[in-house]
Amino acid sequence: MRKRFAIALAVIIAVVLTGVYIMPHGYPPWSGVKKQTVFSLPIDMGELAVRLGSIVSYDRRGDVVLLDDFGDGLSAWDVIGSGLDSEAFLSAEKAESPPYSIKAISGKTVDCQAGIMTKVPTPVSGLLGLEAHYQTQAAQLSWRVQLTHYNGTTARVFGVKYDHPNTQLEYLNSANVWTAFDTDVELWLASPLFHALKLVADPETGKYERLLVDDKTYTLRAYDCYEADSDRSPHTSLVVDVEGDTDASYTAYLDDVIFTQNEP
Repeated sequence: MRKRFAIALAVIIAVVLTGVYIMPHGYPPWSGVKKQTVFSLPIDMGELAVRLGSIVSYDRRGDVVLLDDFGDGLSAWDVIGSGLDSEAFLSAEKAESPPYSIKAISGKTVDCQAGIMTKVPTPVSGLLGLEAHYQTQAAQLSWRVQLTHYNGTTARVFGVKYDHPNTQLEYLNSANVWTAFDTDVELWLASPLFHALKLVADPETGKYERLLVDDKTYTLRAYDCYEADSDRSPHTSLVVDVEGDTDASYTAYLDDVIFTQNEP
């Protein structure tokens, strides 16, 4: 009896050890019966979207309200600008997400802009984000994203820009004045390198939240936005543009604009 029990136990142990060795390991899909060596864990939905070609790859937080790589043209946007010969138009010369970007040429006057603007219905309350990507080889240009939230009685204006001529980052303060919050910020100007700016703000409190610039994150919660009386019906205005600092025209390319709500 003991001999039979010992034999049965030995068989069970052998089967278990064999199963541990030959049974699949890790996560599906399995190839044959061997453990995978080059596959990662199952990917989340954000990673899946990027692998399928989404432009929401730089910062994946927030729920997307609007995204545009300008592959379908400029019909969702208005061109804005000031100064002689200021213009912005669809271009295939350079693009972060081919085939097109927006080629923006600043006006031939100091502090003149060129870019695009659109209006969207007011999203559900919560933190809002505005992201855009820029490529230029002109050190005389500043790059800006601006978000204005209208609630029917008040306009709350949030704006940030990279002031390349002065190598600093600025925000639009409560007195409607551009104010530096980081200096000696050098971003390499080279083709076809695109840089990212993403602003997150709270339109309910009028407070800035954060700014992302390439690999850096700035906390801006101590800063208030500019507020003005406005009877415009509720909506949100989005501006992406560039600004020249001398009496000449300079060129930049704008691409991959993303507007989000429910930012953390």
